[in-house]
Amino acid sequence: MTYRNGVYVAFHAAGESNPTKSDMKYYNTLRMWTAHKDIDFKFRNSHEKTPQVRDTSLPTTLQDRLKERLRKSKSLILIATPSTPLDDDNVPFEIYYAVEKLGLPIIVTYPGFKVVLNPDALMDRLPEILKYYIQNKQVRILHSPFSPAPLNLAISCFSVHQPMETRGYIFTKHQHSKWKLLPKTPAPILWPSSIESDYSQLPSFHPYHIPKQRRAF
Repeated sequence: MTYRNGVYVAFHAAGESNPTKSDMKYYNTLRMWTAHKDIDFKFRNSHEKTPQVRDTSLPTTLQDRLKERLRKSKSLILIATPSTPLDDDNVPFEIYYAVEKLGLPIIVTYPGFKVVLNPDALMDRLPEILKYYIQNKQVRILHSPFSPAPLNLAISCFSVHQPMETRGYIFTKHQHSKWKLLPKTPAPILWPSSIESDYSQLPSFHPYHIPKQRRAF
């Protein structure tokens, strides 16, 4: 039996060998946080649990390796940027296999955003397959700022080993405040009234709904 303790990170590499020109730079940021002794952030990287695949490998060989890494994972982190929906290869496959075959929860993190309280405003960063799973309540998903503290808590508390209702979640406004991530003058789009009044009743996550829609892909 495979021990599922890793965290699988999915991101759009854009076919670039230069990591600074793709979302790989954010993946490398996660690795940097882990290695930094003064940053409280640690995770078991599923990509380091198996040998790397050569660029010349067959697509089936790559997919087999990705499946192996996913099977050893307790959750999947999706780094969501404006270029993420452009990935029509690995990212959709990783999400499909994680959700349909393994039932992994997904942590979506948004580089450039220290506050994530209204995921609807960021839906254009998500692949169509993930939008479908969210809209049809087929995935446990937590929307998180791209910052060490919230991601550290997400990794420790949001995994296949913790039973949780299949729906969307966000960190509360109170939690953002504890991490000192709230701006002094919040933009209106970040404060949907449907959740603002309830945040103090929950220590970590707040359930989040979006309307069910028809399949979009």
